[in-house]
This record gives sequence, structure tokens and C-alpha cells, in this order.
Amino acid sequence: MEGVRRVRGAMLCLAVALLTGCGGSGDGGGSAAPTSGASASPSPSPDVIAVPSPEAPRPDPEDNPFGRPQTPEQQRVVDALPNSGVMLGWKAGYEPSVHDVGDRELPAYQSLCAGPYEERCEGALSMGSSLFLKRDGEPTNATFVMVSYEDEEAAEAAYAAWWRQNSEFLTAPQKASVDAVGDERDALRGTNGTGDIAAVVQLRVGPTVLTVQVTGMTEGAGGTYTSDAQLSRLAGLFAEGAAEAWS
Repeated sequence: MEGVRRVRGAMLCLAVALLTGCGGSGDGGGSAAPTSGASASPSPSPDVIAVPSPEAPRPDPEDNPFGRPQTPEQQRVVDALPNSGVMLGWKAGYEPSVHDVGDRELPAYQSLCAGPYEERCEGALSMGSSLFLKRDGEPTNATFVMVSYEDEEAAEAAYAAWWRQNSEFLTAPQKASVDAVGDERDALRGTNGTGDIAAVVQLRVGPTVLTVQVTGMTEGAGGTYTSDAQLSRLAGLFAEGAAEAWS
């Protein structure tokens, strides 16, 4: 039981970091806090985001009930999130996990949706995320976050609140251009709070709001992963997964 409580605490820290739009630098860049598989280190504040060591042992899934889907709707979220099967050439920081944010009495809701974040959680059911790393050059992290809602109207209403807060991920942002995927889309590139090159893409696909945050300068076939071409590829991959899960 003590181990489960520690895992749940770690996953809550992760979700808080993701949903407040914070970023990191270097090998710890991106917008994710340590998962239960991370090596021992002080708990990060919302402004200090660490990336789990890819070599760190992962717990038995039976010891990690908080991140596992408990309902068919949560399974959809996990199915929609990019995983190692589609993120070829990337190393998983952590595979898709999901958190219930549909009950105001849950610690997850109180941590993720209270105060200034309540508007974007109206009608929300679940939040899921996954993180992938590139280490064949300057370290690059890609974080995927999905929030599912009761219906398209709730997701549409929350979209603007999400974008206001996602935009704060960057300093000196400039508009980026991504392919016409999803029902709504926005994209910016600039630098994060620690001066790393970064970009954020937000999409709405049906009753879901998706966020892709990329930090770092690794070169891919279409340029750096913050280029329009690469952002379009990552956003398209995520949007396709969401469309298939909710088809």
C-alpha cells in the first residue's frame, strides 16, 4: 500500500507539471515530471521539470493502478496517445498513462483543475499523457497530453482556456504553421522558461483537446523537431490516434 501511495504521488506531480505548461532544459527538457520509474531525486516544483532516466527500472504495472485505464473511456485515451509502436526512432520517457479528472472530490481533480485551471476542466473526464526522447544529437523531448470531455461542446468551450495557458509555455513566441488536422488547431514556437528552443501545438479532435510540447534541437528528416514539418508530423500522428479512438 505504501508503494502505491508513492506511485500515485509521483503521477500527480507529473500531471500537475504537464497541465501547468512548464518546461525544462537539457536532458531534463520538455514538460514532464519524473514518473514512478525515475531515479530518486527531490520532488520537482512546478517550475523545475525532470525527465525520467530511460535506464531506470519501471515498476510492475500491478503496482501502478493510478496510471492504468479503469474504464472504456480511459482506454480510449491510452489508445489515442502516441506510444513506442508509432514513435519509431524515439525512446520512451514513459508510455501512455491516464488519470481520472471527472470527479471534483478526487485528489487528481483538486490538483489539476483548481483555481485558474478550473475553466479548462469543465466537463472533463480523463487526462492522459506520454513522453518520448531523442538523444542522437541535442536532446529533444516530445510530450503528448490529451484531455477527454463529456461531449464536443465541452471540449470546444475548454479549448480557448487551454490555449491561453499553453501559450504561456513559451517566451517570445512566434506563430508556427501545422497541417490542417483536427477540428481546431493552434501552434507557436519560441523558447521555454530556461531558454531552450521549444514549440507547442494544440488541437481539438471531437470531444478531446490535445497538446504537443516539443523542446530541443535534434535534427530529423524534415529539419529540427520544432520545424513546421516536424510539428505537423507529430500533431498529425496524435490527431489520427484520437480520431481512430473516438470513431
